[in-house]
Amino acid sequence: MRLPELRRESSPSAGGSLLLGQLLQMRSKNGEGIAMLETPSLPAKEISQLRAISCMFAVLAYLQDEPLCGKCGSFTNVFEKSMEKFLVIEKALGGNRTIPEETRGLFSGIYGVLSGLRMPDNPVRQKKEGNCGFPAGVCLAKNTFAIYQQIEEQT
Repeated sequence: MRLPELRRESSPSAGGSLLLGQLLQMRSKNGEGIAMLETPSLPAKEISQLRAISCMFAVLAYLQDEPLCGKCGSFTNVFEKSMEKFLVIEKALGGNRTIPEETRGLFSGIYGVLSGLRMPDNPVRQKKEGNCGFPAGVCLAKNTFAIYQQIEEQT
């Protein structure tokens, strides 16, 4: 926390001025200023996962209008799994007051995409029904989620 922010947030009480005095003493003792009191940077793991989940939701937003994928049970399942992952990331990062602007932008983008996502009323397993023409093992929604999982495991 930088000194000007501290002054705005401290109350005019004696406790506030005492804290300010202690911080000024620390500044003169450690030679680095008050930087040691700043909130640690956001965990790189959660930032990477947030970036990946942002991509995941963007793909789902695209697939919802695709004639077969948007009505597929795999689409719905991947959405539900992605939401579970996102809620964990949101809980880990969302309460941090010092989130960089770029990270806030990712959250805003995700919220925007989520507000427009529509789940099919009666999802159909397109592969099982013989409707999907993709080769075995290829599902756009599942494969994108697999990329997210790979990122999650490696970070």
